[in-house]
Amino acid sequence: MNYVIVVLFVRYKFSYRVFMAVMWLLQLTMLFTVSLYGEELTSDLAPILKSMWQSKFRWTVVFNMYTLRMIAFNMDMYEAFNDGPAQQERAARKHDTNCVECAQMRDANHGEGTSVTRCYRFRTESSCHPREYNVLSYIAYILYVPLYVAGPMSSFNAFVSYCHHATVAMSRRHMLFYALRALNLYVALVFMLHFVFVNAFRLYPEVFFQLSIGEQAFLLYYSLAFLWLKFSLIWKLNRLTALLDGFDVPEDMRRCFTNTVSIRDFWRDWHASFNLWIVRYMYIPMGGNKRKHLNIFPIFFFIAIWHDIELHLLKWAMCVLIMFVLELCVGFIWSLPYFARLRCSRYRRLIRSFGGLFTVFGLIVANLIGFSSQAPTSNGRPMDQVISEGLLMVSPIFVVTLLLFLYCAAALGIMNRDMEAAEVRRLKKAHKLFGDA
Repeated sequence: MNYVIVVLFVRYKFSYRVFMAVMWLLQLTMLFTVSLYGEELTSDLAPILKSMWQSKFRWTVVFNMYTLRMIAFNMDMYEAFNDGPAQQERAARKHDTNCVECAQMRDANHGEGTSVTRCYRFRTESSCHPREYNVLSYIAYILYVPLYVAGPMSSFNAFVSYCHHATVAMSRRHMLFYALRALNLYVALVFMLHFVFVNAFRLYPEVFFQLSIGEQAFLLYYSLAFLWLKFSLIWKLNRLTALLDGFDVPEDMRRCFTNTVSIRDFWRDWHASFNLWIVRYMYIPMGGNKRKHLNIFPIFFFIAIWHDIELHLLKWAMCVLIMFVLELCVGFIWSLPYFARLRCSRYRRLIRSFGGLFTVFGLIVANLIGFSSQAPTSNGRPMDQVISEGLLMVSPIFVVTLLLFLYCAAALGIMNRDMEAAEVRRLKKAHKLFGDA
């Protein structure tokens, strides 16, 4: 149905606003319908389906990924038929003058600038030939096995491009090291679960309240470590499988979960492929930086309901949204001429680290509310209430220790980013790339 609708809209040349309004209304309606009534529909059809085959996996689990892929296909197809050649020209000009990854692949390919030596972002931004937007490519994109269940997320343009020109972004030797990284994550995950029973308090929540405040804090912190290890392992294995098949997709979980010093970094580094999807298919069409103070509200609402239509996820999105708004306000104040001398002083990194510790703390609390508390506690209290009550009972020594730990984590994260920024500047200079991002 989705494919037929978008083909009709493209063929009869509906305006961009009408196309976007109808598409988003349809996708959100399907998302809510499947979330609220998907299991009932499945149970009604179960007698018929069981006579045909035995179900091993519920289709409603992966429908959210279907939604992202359908939206990506719809928008890529519409842009290809209405602005395809111009998009290809803009993408080539941008990546020839500014993209380090494209330049590195050209050098590895002896300076040849072919379709093979292009990064994922170029393949996403450059439209394919109109004939590529056919039903066979659509089904292959929706059902591509390595990325089917959980991603990482890929655009339709990039997927089709890799079908014709396999990636050369990673050599076999680097793939071997990447596989060893995934193995290391698996060993760390098994080792941690053997000694730290992070999931026990979900099954026996009364035990959690018998612990001291410090022990509860450690257990909650390690529950985030468990989530990071689990998702990182899944996404890296999926990405490795796709790379072996010639498809390069953005790497999710690019940093340690504690190495986050701003809300922007959280989105760019945690679910990085989903962040790129949000930027391309929501943020830019809604006005980009010109309207960022307004478009963040519908974006965070969509992110919350896309994960699942649950109260704790709406609370999580609200926490992150509030912190993001505060971050934008602080960033605006920091950029004022009044602080120009302070921005250039030797205390700049210390001030950034001090601000970063509050971001780290806020993200830890928000993610505990959103992803570590799907079920209420034994006393019927949700996780946000448990955390707020615990913070009122902490000792001064605990507060000082926590602030020191968060400050050190933020300081190391900022140093790491400064080193990466210096390396990017060095590579741009080496490859003679001086264009704007």
